Amino acid sequence: MVSKRYFIVHGRTSCPYCVSAVGLLESKNISYVFSPGDDSVLSEVKQRWDHKTVPMVIERDLYDNNHESFIGGYDDLCAYLAPPLSDGGTGGLDSSGD
Repeated sequence: MVSKRYFIVHGRTSCPYCVSAVGLLESKNISYVFSPGDDSVLSEVKQRWDHKTVPMVIERDLYDNNHESFIGGYDDLCAYLAPPLSDGGTGGLDSSGD
């Protein structure tokens, strides 16, 4: 089965890190859903993933309902999407295809 990953960004429109996370995904042409939440919704998500700040970025798979991976905040997303290291180390997901 073909994998189709996308991201959910839980956050606030007034948060510069949330806006930056969305901008990063857009710049890499990666599918995402921005979920602006009120305090109660964000509190639930924070508790579920044991994460205290926004954004909270989660990776899901359109065709596999069992795939749900917590990435973290903006810095974590940057690291996850970084291209592979030239020394053979691992980077994250990069949709540039080059």
